[in-house]
Order: sequence, then structure tokens, then C-alpha cells
Amino acid sequence: RRNSQRPVALPLPASSLSASAPQSVVVSAEPAPVYSHAMEESALELVFNSDVPARMREMLQAFKQTEGPASRKQLKSICRNLKMAGEEFDLPNWIELIEAVEKAIANPENSYRSLAPTVIKDIKQAQELVLCGQEAETRSRGKTQSHAAARGRPRNRF
Repeated sequence: RRNSQRPVALPLPASSLSASAPQSVVVSAEPAPVYSHAMEESALELVFNSDVPARMREMLQAFKQTEGPASRKQLKSICRNLKMAGEEFDLPNWIELIEAVEKAIANPENSYRSLAPTVIKDIKQAQELVLCGQEAETRSRGKTQSHAAARGRPRNRF
């Protein structure tokens, strides 16, 4: 993310002032950030090698809790965090996968027992693809996608 810069007004020395000269000059409080591809890659590697696995561990612990609104809310929060990583580095397929995971988790018909292995495996695979520079290969796969889509299906009640 780019730092927002706040301008600072600095007084000019008296020797440089004239009748029509302004009394201050606005300069940036921080030097302009220099972003390079290497710095972005380094940041991506840091996030996807440390933050993403940490979120996956949190997710695994949440899946071990009793199913209910509180644990689903916690899982949704973890998904939001994972999604922000994709937004930070402009990874649309990662974002799509995490959105599918989020939808699957939101559906109370999906048990944690069925979701956990699929979701963790899909996120782990996507993480590896991102780190290999193959984010375009990241897709919400079979079971995660079917869990996400299940919410829209009408339930049969007999």
C-alpha cells in the first residue's frame, strides 16, 4: 500500500522573501516512496510465506470449534483477511477463490467436517501457485465451488 503523504508548511528564510512571495512552501513530510518490482515481489513472498499460513492455521482451529454463528463469523473474518492479501497484490483469481470459500462457510448446510479439508487444501494450493508466479492458475475448484453454490439451491423438504 502506498503511504499517504501529508504536506507540511515550512517558513522561508527572511532573505528569500519579497513583497509578492508566499510566506511558506509546502513540501512532503516523507520522501516519495520508491517502489520496484523486486520490492513488491519481496512483500508478496513475505505475506504469502508467513501471513497466509498463519491465517490458515487460525482457520483450521476455527474449524475445530463447535459449528455456530460465532465460529462462522470468525472464519468469515479470516477470509476477509486472506482476501485483503489478494487485493493488496492485485490477484483476482486468489480473491475469487477466497470469495467462494467465504460463501461456502456462510452456508450453514455445509458442515465444518466437509469444508475444512477442501478449503484448507484449495487455499494451500492457491498459495503455492501465487508464490510460483502462477496466480492465473488459481481457481475455486470442484468441492469448494460446489459448497459455495449450494447456498443458491432450493432445499427439498418432504
